[in-house]
Amino acid sequence: MSDIKKLAFSGVMCATASVLMLSANLFSGGLYLLAAGAGTVIYILYFTVGKKYALTAFAVVSVISFLFCMDREAFLSFVLLLGYYPLVKTAVDKLRYRLMRLLIKLSLFNAVLVSGYLILTFVFSLPSDMTLFGVSLPALFAVMYNAAFIIYDIALGLFYDKYGERVLNLVTKLLKK
Repeated sequence: MSDIKKLAFSGVMCATASVLMLSANLFSGGLYLLAAGAGTVIYILYFTVGKKYALTAFAVVSVISFLFCMDREAFLSFVLLLGYYPLVKTAVDKLRYRLMRLLIKLSLFNAVLVSGYLILTFVFSLPSDMTLFGVSLPALFAVMYNAAFIIYDIALGLFYDKYGERVLNLVTKLLKK
């Protein structure tokens, strides 16, 4: 595939990911879904044309989201985890031991979760002592977010398998013409 076609495909995929991120301005209920969708678009770019183009697209979409996405939570979730995680997942999934892969993924996620909590607490002055019926809400949310992250990781793995089987061959044929 020529560099011109790679660049054109990268531009289209950057635009698609940017539209998904900017859609968070309209659909605030789907902000994590939209950020994860934008990250999946970056992964498609990685899988199709390479790591260099995917990382450049991640940087471009991050800057566009910073400038134009009014929903800071969508922006932060994309930049801190969901935008680059599909790229990290492909590297981590090459490791031999399943438990090691899971521990690395959960460590990365929990580091991002704690840093996001600290940003919300100290930068945006969110109260840190939230409880409901004696249960710490941040701890409860951390457990729920970890469960959602594991489901997201499994869904990405299934998507990768189907994308590799069906769509990649079609995209490669179209780009070769």
